[in-house]
Amino acid sequence: MKRFSHAASLLLLTCLLIGCRNSAATPPANESEPVPEEVGPTGIIYAINRPVDANQQIVRIDLAAGSESAEVIYTATDLAQIHELDVFPDGSQLVFAQTPSPSVNTGIFDRNLLSVIDLTVDNPEAELLLGGEVPNEFYNMPIVSPDGRYLFYSRLGPDRLGITGTDTFYGIERHDLETGEITPIVPNSIWPQLSPDGTKLSFIILDIPTQQRGLGIVNIDGSEPDLLIDIGRYFDIDSPIFSQDGQSIYLSIVEEQPQAALWERLLGINIAYAHTEHNIPSTWWELKLDDSEADPVPLNTPELILVNGRFHPSEPFMALSSAEGIKIWDLDADQQTYEGLNPSTTFGMLEWVASE
Repeated sequence: MKRFSHAASLLLLTCLLIGCRNSAATPPANESEPVPEEVGPTGIIYAINRPVDANQQIVRIDLAAGSESAEVIYTATDLAQIHELDVFPDGSQLVFAQTPSPSVNTGIFDRNLLSVIDLTVDNPEAELLLGGEVPNEFYNMPIVSPDGRYLFYSRLGPDRLGITGTDTFYGIERHDLETGEITPIVPNSIWPQLSPDGTKLSFIILDIPTQQRGLGIVNIDGSEPDLLIDIGRYFDIDSPIFSQDGQSIYLSIVEEQPQAALWERLLGINIAYAHTEHNIPSTWWELKLDDSEADPVPLNTPELILVNGRFHPSEPFMALSSAEGIKIWDLDADQQTYEGLNPSTTFGMLEWVASE
């Protein structure tokens, strides 16, 4: 009996010691020193908000203050649609593509134009920058060069310079904001994106009849184009952006066309997927530019219906605009983690800038 009691006492003491060692937190070396708080992403996110029952908006979110800080800085007119946006490098203006409201002078959604708003004033009015004069001309995807001189965008409309051999130009142009000169850069292309140093332009190249896509890169004057991903290699690629150091391109990829479910095939139901409607769940991939033979590498991101992504200007975070709100991706995490920002809101294009 005594032997059993002694063994039980030793076992109990051992368990108590192990339990205390595993559960007790290691005290700081100096009890008076405050425990540093975890620092999250900072900066300002500009995004397109698309309410179901209200006019579309451009909103500004201060990440340091949380999603409750979201404020509307511009509201589109009735039935107008806001598409893509970019903030000028000095933070003073925001340029965006929009389909204007139908009027007695315009058809119904028969044109897109580029407008700017002044971010330094309250309740700014949109001022026309390019487009809007003729029907069946569409300006989209504006991006401003790091030095603030050039505006790149995609345009579908009349071939005024006669470079395509047809009546229509569909490609990327460059607008010199100082001289007003317009230069065609890449035909049959969309999604212009600039490298951090402003010397290179990435783009999605199109096969117009099939709308299949590839990825290319070119100097900002249109010279030395290079095809990085062959047209049609993947079912869909979208939203390419340069990494913060300019050594990689991140993009959304759908490897193969999604298949209809068995019951849908039995009922003869076909699924329609549009490359430009962001209605296909996709993941993010990285393509390194220092190796011409490199293939895109899938990242540890879940499948989402993505609109686009933007890196923080200096911190290791990426913001993803999705059908589930804005997701923040921690690039330094061993496993990429997401935090939802306004998960009940449908966002379009976004832009991330340093804190004001």
